[in-house]
Amino acid sequence: MNGIVFWTPYICMHPASVYEELGLMRHVIIACKSLEYGSFGGLNMRNVEIVHIEKNSDVEKLIERTPKYIHINGSLKTYQGIEVFGYALRQLLKKRCFVMSVNMEQYQWWTKKGFLRRLQWFYLFNVGIGRKIKAIGCTGLTGVKAFRKAWISDRRLFDFIYSVPEPNSYLLQEYSQPIDSLINNRMGGVKFIYMGQIAHRKCIIELVRTFREMQGNWTLDIVGGGPQEDEMQQAIHDDHRIHYWGKLMPSQARKVLASADVLLQTSRLEGWGCTVNEALMYGCRVIVSDAVGSRVLIENRDYCGRIFRSGDWNALQTCIKEEISKGNVTPEQRKRIAKEFQSIYPKAEADYFLQIVDYYTGKIDIKPIAPWNL
Repeated sequence: MNGIVFWTPYICMHPASVYEELGLMRHVIIACKSLEYGSFGGLNMRNVEIVHIEKNSDVEKLIERTPKYIHINGSLKTYQGIEVFGYALRQLLKKRCFVMSVNMEQYQWWTKKGFLRRLQWFYLFNVGIGRKIKAIGCTGLTGVKAFRKAWISDRRLFDFIYSVPEPNSYLLQEYSQPIDSLINNRMGGVKFIYMGQIAHRKCIIELVRTFREMQGNWTLDIVGGGPQEDEMQQAIHDDHRIHYWGKLMPSQARKVLASADVLLQTSRLEGWGCTVNEALMYGCRVIVSDAVGSRVLIENRDYCGRIFRSGDWNALQTCIKEEISKGNVTPEQRKRIAKEFQSIYPKAEADYFLQIVDYYTGKIDIKPIAPWNL
């Protein structure tokens, strides 16, 4: 293997640190259409080569340069504006390059429509163009389970979660006004936090209503933006225990998170849920629904938090009460949780990825176990 090419329409902060860690050990090329990601602006990547992909000829030039590289491209489905990445996948497979796909999320396979989804993924990976993809990285064990349900060989599936920058990453440097004084002025008690989109599938309205019924000494910080902002603020009304920050820059959001005790992830369906990674890195406990892929990180680890059945708000209320009864996270507890999850840091994920590549290229005989599952 001469290097790795990641084909992606844009670079977001989730995998950026893993790309950079891999770039210290291999030649890494990011083939992308844009460095811009939402309102966060561009990321000044280190240790990697950036190649801008706008048209088919850009694809052909890059493939000609990298015939012996590992290519990461999962563009079995594309949408308007990024068709060029589907073209890249077809060309890579036509030229018999070594192609892997990563970050394939869990899908709803358990409904009637879910059965049709299972058939669709079966066709794409076993009959269609995807049959030539050597390996499929699924977001956590929930993702692996979902693609097993599509009758895809276990040998082709491996656990590969979304990543986030570690707490001291330069990617999180301050880009706007610091907010430390506002954090310090918040009320006491057990500090809960929700970070994410303010949208229906995230169940943010139900979360606010559940908290408004809660007794005890607690506060809830909400960070994010989305289509349900107005409805959510109406639900909060004049409850001063709940504070809505709006949408913050990553560095600011991390500072609010670092002062929290418990993070909440209540989605109806979430392929992974990177805020759980972030919370555990900072030594927070978490409450997460069983529809969130990252719940696997805290299974059998009661000291790290609790899992409740998605949509069961009485069960969520019970989890919140139990976390309030525990009190604030102590410095010792925070240190223990953060140490436990060194396995989800970008360096650990990069090392594991190279082991996976060695397995699929025949250098080792036993498929590696993801470090977060050890």
